[in-house]
Amino acid sequence: MATGLESTAAIASLATRLPGWVLSAVLVGVPLLTFSFHEWKVSRQLRDQVIRLYHYDRKYELHSSQWVMRKSTVHGYWDATNYSEREFTCLNPMRSMKWEINRRTDDDMPFVDHPPALRDCSVTRSGDGVCVFREPHKSRTSLAFRVEFDPMLRPGEEVSVKWELDVPVYKPGTLEMLRKRPAPQIPPPGEVEFTTTDCEYPIQEFVKEVVIPDDLMSSRHGVQVLRRHNELTEEQDYLRDTDSFKIFRSTRNGVSVWVLRIQRHNPPIKAAYRIYWQLPHEDALM
Repeated sequence: MATGLESTAAIASLATRLPGWVLSAVLVGVPLLTFSFHEWKVSRQLRDQVIRLYHYDRKYELHSSQWVMRKSTVHGYWDATNYSEREFTCLNPMRSMKWEINRRTDDDMPFVDHPPALRDCSVTRSGDGVCVFREPHKSRTSLAFRVEFDPMLRPGEEVSVKWELDVPVYKPGTLEMLRKRPAPQIPPPGEVEFTTTDCEYPIQEFVKEVVIPDDLMSSRHGVQVLRRHNELTEEQDYLRDTDSFKIFRSTRNGVSVWVLRIQRHNPPIKAAYRIYWQLPHEDALM
């Protein structure tokens, strides 16, 4: 407002000294240039959004994942079962879809003594062809499996994928075990364990849930959002203000549990959502 008043005063002062055609050019040209610059910015943003959308090979209508924790037979660890569902539209030809989670130490998710197991897998596609689940495999830093499409998915095809993955020796179960692990590149808020999902594609409905039985004695539950090695505080505020992240008590199969749940419509692309919890001391479990 102050700038506008100063500009008005300056124009009024100049009006007594400038020819009429010059004054008219100023009065018409400046707003026109401002409007043109605004429209150029808007068109550039829209163009970037279109380029970004069609750079991806898929667009998720639903991206849902649930981790159900339980005590492991391996001392100091938790096992878990992952229930996931994906519904997406193919934007560019796709040969396969990959799912993976990182292993922070060599002791996590061992394959020899405690191999992971895929169960209740189903996949459908709107076009002709077959869809095949490949068995989980490990690398030095991750546990992964693929769903392969033959022939490859065509743009416009709709796909629905569901699976249940049993993961033994998934996470440390005590604070002492957690402290033996290498620190993550981006530190969490305090000495906590977490599970992360990266929103690497456009997603219409994003759901992430962690279920922790009471007897595992977790505490200080919460959420952290990251992007490009920085904490995305505005997104954390959005989750809180819109009640998109909830912590509540429930009963599952007769067991009292904590439920930590994110449900976010159109999450920002490249955001990484961490649900975290604090672990008990080993003495507390004895």
